[in-house]
Amino acid sequence: MRFSELTIHKMYMYGIDSFSMVVSMVEIATVTSKSMVTIPSSIRRKHGIKNGDKVQFVEVDGVVMMIPVKSLSEMHGLDKQHAKALIEGIRELNREHRKEARE
Repeated sequence: MRFSELTIHKMYMYGIDSFSMVVSMVEIATVTSKSMVTIPSSIRRKHGIKNGDKVQFVEVDGVVMMIPVKSLSEMHGLDKQHAKALIEGIRELNREHRKEARE
């Protein structure tokens, strides 16, 4: 059953994972007697989840999120899109460390 749409944005900066949610897709699934859940096909297609893929369940403030776990080959080069922010974060930390060392 589809209600609306849900998008979860994950951001990693300064060693902290941050999540923000924007409603964009919501599907309902039923838990079986063996505690199994079928991921709706629309979600599998949208996120490229295939047979044998791993998913991670994360609980944050009473909300359970299912996050597809990428293989190492899929993650190759992933940091390039955030390279500028990562480099600036490292530079800022280095400036702070130098300032604290002088004090």
